[in-house]
Amino acid sequence: MTPNKVTIVPLQAVEDLTGLPQPLMDNLWIEDCGELLSPAHFSLWKEFLSTRDVETLKSFRKALVHRFHSDGHVGREEASSDHLVNDVFTALRLIKPTRMRFSRFQCRILEDGRLDLFSFTSPSEAPLQVPDSEALNRITDDDIYKLKRFLPPFLAMSKHGSSNLYRATYYYSTGYVGAQDLALQFISWFMGIEASLSSEDGPLRQTDLIQRIQDTIDPDQDIYADYPVPYLHLPSVTVRQVLPDLFRLRNELVHGGWTSQWITGITRPAITGGEKSYREILAEAAPFILRKLLVQLIEAYVETGA
Repeated sequence: MTPNKVTIVPLQAVEDLTGLPQPLMDNLWIEDCGELLSPAHFSLWKEFLSTRDVETLKSFRKALVHRFHSDGHVGREEASSDHLVNDVFTALRLIKPTRMRFSRFQCRILEDGRLDLFSFTSPSEAPLQVPDSEALNRITDDDIYKLKRFLPPFLAMSKHGSSNLYRATYYYSTGYVGAQDLALQFISWFMGIEASLSSEDGPLRQTDLIQRIQDTIDPDQDIYADYPVPYLHLPSVTVRQVLPDLFRLRNELVHGGWTSQWITGITRPAITGGEKSYREILAEAAPFILRKLLVQLIEAYVETGA
């Protein structure tokens, strides 16, 4: 049936993508929306959003666009489209985390092609807290190519996959959007690391979990290898190097600590000036490790079916 509704997710941290519109799957595209929306759509949001958020949304030009058919006003088809774009946005964050906050609006497609807005979710009022190492990331053509390849296994996992991978993905997202405190972010991401490799038999011992991590992803990869600001001359910090200290920091935080003196003197320059402490380096390593684990495990899960 011909689509008569559309769900649109603004994408802000995006480079000048080529070859738009880019199909991701049936009726799901990344598009240039410069001519798709009018100022009238954004004026409707002024009663509900801050002036800053309205201006931010008005400035976007690229979007994730899902067209679908629905005979009702708001029902199962709208909820299904909403769930789909949420999943795709999460998959994109696994491919490359950015400062983008999720928001979406749904419209009827009128006979003349214009859009009639009937539902929207606004971005969170709180600024998205991302590790310094991810703050300047932007989505590129290569990321869209990777997303196309990753979407089929990711959507299969989301629909039929194991509960541990689903929980780990949830903790990954929660670390970005559900926590404003560095310690709480770290705990959420560490929960994801443990969940991703857990089984019905219960949690793994620390030594076994470290070994499983090193067997699943390359332990000698640098957590800053993809950092977009090479002139800062960041130190080389490998997964293998930080794993024992990640567990040590986890144990300290869950018992209410943060300021003990065991931390080494390793620091790195910050993009805003000054230095990042070793604790902050560990907090950047946690989402990196979880992201690499999830991509590897989700792809392997679909290939093996287990």
